[in-house]
Amino acid sequence: MTRAPMNASGFSGFAPVLYAIPTTGVIFSYLGFRQAVEYGGEGKNPQKDIPFAVIGALV
Repeated sequence: MTRAPMNASGFSGFAPVLYAIPTTGVIFSYLGFRQAVEYGGEGKNPQKDIPFAVIGALV
């Protein structure tokens, strides 16, 4: 049985950088939502404040 050589051309050049940029953006977005929920529990009215903080982060 013969095996084809590995083609690593898809991982050369700027391709890894171009995949890393949106990935880091997604990670930082989720961290922002998490902080809104954590700090929302310290408010006077968490049932109203948490959705307001999450929607405000989207806008």
